[in-house]
Amino acid sequence: MDKEFTFRSNSKISVRKEALKTLISWEKGKETLDYFTSQTFEFLPKELRGLYLEMAKGTVRHLGFLDYKLKVLVDSDYFSLPSPIRNLLRLGAYQLEFMNFPKPSIVNSMVEISKSEGHQGTTALVNGVLRKFASNPAIPLPENQAEIFSVLYSHPLWLVEKWLKRFGSKETEALLKWNNSIAPLEVRVNSLRITRENFLKICDLKGIKTKIGPLEGGVILENVGAIDKLPGYPEGFFWAQSFSAQLPVFFLNPKPGEKILDMCAAPGGKSCQIAEFIQDKGEVSAFDKAPERVKKIEENRRRLGFHSIHPILADAREAGELFPESFDSILLDAPCSSTGSLRRKPDAKWRKSSSDLERYSLLQTELLNSAALALKPGGKLVYSTCSLESEENENQAEKFLASHSNFVLKEPGPDLPNILFGLSQEYGLAILPQKVQMDGFFVAVFEKIEND
Repeated sequence: MDKEFTFRSNSKISVRKEALKTLISWEKGKETLDYFTSQTFEFLPKELRGLYLEMAKGTVRHLGFLDYKLKVLVDSDYFSLPSPIRNLLRLGAYQLEFMNFPKPSIVNSMVEISKSEGHQGTTALVNGVLRKFASNPAIPLPENQAEIFSVLYSHPLWLVEKWLKRFGSKETEALLKWNNSIAPLEVRVNSLRITRENFLKICDLKGIKTKIGPLEGGVILENVGAIDKLPGYPEGFFWAQSFSAQLPVFFLNPKPGEKILDMCAAPGGKSCQIAEFIQDKGEVSAFDKAPERVKKIEENRRRLGFHSIHPILADAREAGELFPESFDSILLDAPCSSTGSLRRKPDAKWRKSSSDLERYSLLQTELLNSAALALKPGGKLVYSTCSLESEENENQAEKFLASHSNFVLKEPGPDLPNILFGLSQEYGLAILPQKVQMDGFFVAVFEKIEND
């Protein structure tokens, strides 16, 4: 944390209490961490928002390491502690390990909060454990490399073991470090409303630091708060979309006048990107099976001013039956384990298990089979995930080709961004964060053979 963050002690306690509430809600709830932080973020004073997010998200990002060390320091069974006390210890330990506040003030602040969370024994426990933690005691690490990486970089053991077998020690460690870095806000400029150059000028006038991204239309916005409070948001000048998430539409390369299906469209970023590519001249059917997510597509479509997008409440697995051979091109950005985007979703790694890969793989197969039926002969199908796992990527593409003799794998076109050159693989293109410094992604392009 930058040293310029100096607040009165009562402000510190306030923001710490809000972070603690978020951690407790996240641990016992089914929603994402982003869901819970968004409930609090907008109600905090602007000067406290960054501090709040660092405390809440940072604690979850480094949860494995914090739990490992705290478990040694707590005399009783650490995981049997009430959730408020366990998360209070985590929050205090995160600040002691990763933030630059004076250690005594951190301990004292957390002890004060503990007085409202339990009895005198609770306060004594918090005080004793955090003082031990602050003294930086030597905690023995496991002897196995996978377990060491799992502890030091706070990733589930099953995933670390999997990556070590596939990538080796050096690349796995680089990937784990990448996942623990802070992701910037990456956006796409709506070229139908403003040029990227003019958008950059507006940001500069408002004192917002920017960087040009590696993709045409992409911009990085630095040190910003709530996205809907940024200049140009109400006017529909941009939308939030990571650069990796923008790649599939570059592969799709849709043209004006085409009839296009975005199979799993919510919240609508890729549908909007498709509409931008076709200059809003054509038809983009944006499927999602959840009413609230279809509503989100509609909200984004309206704000950005795209008339070619048609949000549709439908299960994409039924697209082939509902619309046989109806689309010139199809984008299937499939639900997946999201192991390529853990930098943006620090809580996701704690919600996943190895069994999820089989579950997602089955769903992806169903979606691909549906897409094959909905695509016109001669049409293009782009399959993508934000996963790094071969079960969801290369293996999925290989199985699809083996079971669909009327499809062929297409090579990436010549107009792709320079950053992608040299990354092609046998069954598609895999973006590995530790190699390209972008969120992980996989893209494969199939063409349906014309009928004889």
